[in-house]
Amino acid sequence: MLGLLITGQTVSVISMMGFVMLMGIVVNNGIVLVDCINRFRLEGMGMEEAIINAGSVRMRPVIMTAATTILGLAPLTAGLGTGAEMMQPVAIVCMGGLIYSTVTTLLIIPIMYRIFAKKTVNKIEEEELEIVSA
Repeated sequence: MLGLLITGQTVSVISMMGFVMLMGIVVNNGIVLVDCINRFRLEGMGMEEAIINAGSVRMRPVIMTAATTILGLAPLTAGLGTGAEMMQPVAIVCMGGLIYSTVTTLLIIPIMYRIFAKKTVNKIEEEELEIVSA
């Protein structure tokens, strides 16, 4: 929203498509980070150690995904080319949202995980997942 405000664009159906696309990328990055933390904890690491290790392991892929998407959308935000003004709001929403969400993924999610996660992680065995008919 801030990106649209700064560039003087309005919220439209096209920019809402950008929000939907952005949510998919952001949620995926968060899920991958939390999954990595949980895997490290299942391997026997403490919570803080798992958070730090997962952050360092997942930082490069998260930043690379965001950077390539931002750089790929940069020409579209300039509105150059035929029909670019129609897709410009999508690019602005995605670029602004990715910049914000990358910082959020790497800083806020680990903090929230530390606050709300259980003290211990239990591994679920395959037998526990079976449905037993009566």
